[in-house]
Amino acid sequence: MKNDKESVRLSRLNISSSNGATSTDALYANGRHQCAVIIELVKEVKGDNGVWSHARLTDDERSCVTVTVVTSVDHQQLPLGWSCDEKRNIYDLGLWRRGAIAARHAAASDYQAPVETVVRYLRFNSELPLESVTFVARAVLDGKIYTSHISSAEQEHGSSLTITPVPPERLANVDMVPFVDHGAFRSGMVEMDVYYWTPPAGLTFLENRGLDSPIALVDEGSHFQSSYFYTGSDVPTKAGVIPGNNTFAMQLVYSDVHGKGAPANASVRFNERNTIMRAIRLKGWMRLDQGINTKTPWRLLDNFGTEHVFFLNTQDTGESITLGDLGNDAEYKIQYLHITLPGGGTSTSSLYANGRHQCKVEIEAIKEKYVPETATWIGVPLTDAERASATVTLYSANRDQPLPAGWSCDREKNIYDTGLWNRGAIERQEQEEAPLPESAANEVISRYMRFNSTQAIEPHRFMARIEVDGKVYTTNMKLDDVAFDAWINITPVRPYALKVVDLVEYVDYDALDVPVADVDVYYYTPPSGLKFLVNRGLDSPLAIRNEGPFFQTSYTNMGTGSFNKKFRKGGVVMGKDAPGSRVQMSDLHQNIPWLNSYVRFHERDTIMRAVKLEAESIYTNYDTRSPWRLWDNFGCEHSFWLDWKNGGNAIVLKDY
Repeated sequence: MKNDKESVRLSRLNISSSNGATSTDALYANGRHQCAVIIELVKEVKGDNGVWSHARLTDDERSCVTVTVVTSVDHQQLPLGWSCDEKRNIYDLGLWRRGAIAARHAAASDYQAPVETVVRYLRFNSELPLESVTFVARAVLDGKIYTSHISSAEQEHGSSLTITPVPPERLANVDMVPFVDHGAFRSGMVEMDVYYWTPPAGLTFLENRGLDSPIALVDEGSHFQSSYFYTGSDVPTKAGVIPGNNTFAMQLVYSDVHGKGAPANASVRFNERNTIMRAIRLKGWMRLDQGINTKTPWRLLDNFGTEHVFFLNTQDTGESITLGDLGNDAEYKIQYLHITLPGGGTSTSSLYANGRHQCKVEIEAIKEKYVPETATWIGVPLTDAERASATVTLYSANRDQPLPAGWSCDREKNIYDTGLWNRGAIERQEQEEAPLPESAANEVISRYMRFNSTQAIEPHRFMARIEVDGKVYTTNMKLDDVAFDAWINITPVRPYALKVVDLVEYVDYDALDVPVADVDVYYYTPPSGLKFLVNRGLDSPLAIRNEGPFFQTSYTNMGTGSFNKKFRKGGVVMGKDAPGSRVQMSDLHQNIPWLNSYVRFHERDTIMRAVKLEAESIYTNYDTRSPWRLWDNFGCEHSFWLDWKNGGNAIVLKDY
């Protein structure tokens, strides 16, 4: 931008989105939503000494700053359907993501000179095709037109901004959170209920545009539009909306809803939820010969300028309002459906046949919605119900094929590790995802397969199944223009079982030593890579007097010789597996002094602990040799039993 004869010039003219990017899709094609455009300018004036210095733009110069397109001949015309506003309107910038607003924030410029910033706001009409458009900034100084586009060798730099509008995301009735305030108004024979609908997080309604074709009722309220009227054999009922009630704090009186039947200035409770999407059902004496249900469109605008269209409906009795979709009915389909193992594999044997161990499976899906305005399909998220419907079943042409006997598909991971155990290490399934088509808005749904060991162990082939928009899709089907063919093979393996020789024993002979009793705790630690998670206890513990509430006895023994007045019992502690759980003498046995004494119980990091208790009492010798069962971190069951020696004074663990 150099010219020796100039006395005023722009040394910088730059255009970008509000986050500094050169392209964006943060614009809904609804004619109201705006996309903020940041234009940076640096104005310079030449002094009498020929030196250029910075100067501020005049108000007239700032007002001439605008946005145009590269191909515009006079640098002023915008493409059909586009508008450029000098001021921001009431609608939020950015795009709505379910649960939050993904706002576009202005980014700091790295240009060091005293930059002036002018913000302009672009809008696009939804009735036109959605196409990317490249814009440039335009300014006029001293009669000369400048653009940010590089169009001649004299310009030192250039910039442009490409905007791709996206279709507005419209809500359905299932997206709304309903609430009914029964008895919002009562007076004599008149009853009034107020219905509220709250949109998802990140959205709010800013304008209630009312009904397209309300009923012309006699004695209609001064601010009411009726959608349906029901005469019936009882008291007549009408339902409708208050258009233009654009603040949830609006005060409502009876005459706003109906002209007769109750005191005109009587207040109606109308602010129970923070939403302007409210409908009213009034029951009282009204003059109309026959019922009518218009199902006329009810229109509302949200905080992104998108219009949502519903209608009020009712059952034949007119006793309640239901919300129907109108103009929001969309056609959905599954464009991509795939099943894979973590890491992208199709076959695995990483599943123990114990009924508890799980094999992780990933279902990948892309849901699309048809946009009639542009005759295109766009990616949209699955609903919670659709995600919940995703499952795994036997590979078959039958879309309703059940799982084979013994197989289960869980939505959630349980407490057990996935993968297989190798002595000394855990061989886990990889968590990488299989590659998907580029730019695909894919969703990954995890499911977990289990197999019961009571069934014959053999390989099975499985497919994914999901229900969307009332249609069942599987990864083994052809439907219209989509075809899916994907599967996984799972071959369970028999669970392993530990032996006594696999365990590391440690005995704490001083877990508790008081004058009237002695407690020894035996710890058994499994090999590396394994950990006991569930202590199932003894199958058939002894039933003895004064048994502790947290103890199961396997044997009792009076020792040897008539002079020995000590009895000994051995068994396991139940219900004390949580870290930090404390064990008292009273948990083990009830009729011994020092009941509140604590037993040392956490000398090793394992829940497989046996206890020998010696105290003064009179018992006969009993021995159940009952199996003691535990489940490890892969859900595999291990069984042992408690033997004894030295007159019951020592526990000996045996394989069951």
